[in-house]
Amino acid sequence: MHRSMGLPERTKRGGPSLEEAAEIESRKLVFLASLPSLGVTAAAREAGVAEFTPCKWYANDAKFRAAWDALEPLTARRLEAIADAVVNGERELNSSAAQILMFRLKGLRPSVYRERSSVEHTGANGGPIAIENGEASRGAMMLAEWSAAMLPAPLPAIEAKAEGDE
Repeated sequence: MHRSMGLPERTKRGGPSLEEAAEIESRKLVFLASLPSLGVTAAAREAGVAEFTPCKWYANDAKFRAAWDALEPLTARRLEAIADAVVNGERELNSSAAQILMFRLKGLRPSVYRERSSVEHTGANGGPIAIENGEASRGAMMLAEWSAAMLPAPLPAIEAKAEGDE
């Protein structure tokens, strides 16, 4: 306690008291322990803090951020278990919850859940596309003509007059 006013002693630079800092660290541990099984909102409630508080901790505390990031595979597994239960008919989700689940899994495991597509253009037998006289070469000619038409006209030549010539 601060001797003159009976206030708790503060840590350096006016931060929380040592007791308050210990309480915050305790709440961080409760949040992190609850996060994989409960999700952010319920884990914050379990830790006794507002829902946005862990986000502030994440932004300002590298150690907390690393611990949270390390828990993402566990969170992904929990969400996958929910998806499996839906697929097996053991659980039902409304369409909004199903979409949120889908987007959350895509965010947590993009290598597994990202949408993949590929478009390839090839010529005969998988070879290069042959451009022959015809519509393709006509298009190339039109493009060249259009490009030439878009260039600014050359400026007229200006002859330099020598001093004294008038």
